[in-house]
Amino acid sequence: MTLKKKTGTIALGTIRVIEFASPSDESFTIQLLSSDLSADTTFTLEQSMDGTNWDVSEESGTEISETLSQATTYCKSFDCDAGVYFRINFAGSTTGDVDYVINI
Repeated sequence: MTLKKKTGTIALGTIRVIEFASPSDESFTIQLLSSDLSADTTFTLEQSMDGTNWDVSEESGTEISETLSQATTYCKSFDCDAGVYFRINFAGSTTGDVDYVINI
């Protein structure tokens, strides 16, 4: 198995979404970290088959919605099918930079 990493930083004041696609029927892992959030911020993991029409992903029948807090690493793995588009969508109007690593 060869992991592909997508890494970067987004400034929540201007960008509130991180998008990626699953290349295989396995899993992916998301890591998020921010040292300068203006407040805790919630985000959802969303999915799409066409990259245009989005719905919140579910795990065991519950929508995947999490909270990112300043200086606290969020890291979690999810099972997936090949060819599904995913995005992390941050709610609200918080500001700060979010560093991310996604192993797909």
